[in-house]
Amino acid sequence: MRSFKELNRRSTQNNSSDNIPIKKKRRKKASGKALPKIIIGLIVVFFVAGAVGIYFNQEEQMARIRGRSKELNTIVTDAREKKKENEDLFKKLDSLEYIEKMAREKLGMVKPGETLFPN
Repeated sequence: MRSFKELNRRSTQNNSSDNIPIKKKRRKKASGKALPKIIIGLIVVFFVAGAVGIYFNQEEQMARIRGRSKELNTIVTDAREKKKENEDLFKKLDSLEYIEKMAREKLGMVKPGETLFPN
């Protein structure tokens, strides 16, 4: 068996005798172009992460606002109903029939010529 060193030596001797130049593959050196790309990539990642954070924060705020809006709508609806009841009561209080009814029931008043029978 032949060793790798022998094979390598023989292959270089054969090439040198043929006068064929052997081109070795050279590694490309890392140029200064990679660092700016990395920096730009990191900046983009930070901006995207910030935008996503802001989005979720706004979604949370909108959920709270929607909940509060529902509460306030319920309060407004209740207030409108109460207002309607009060308006109806004021209309009733302005009527002579209601005033007479309350005077009879609460104050025990009677019209002239009427007799009051206790219950």
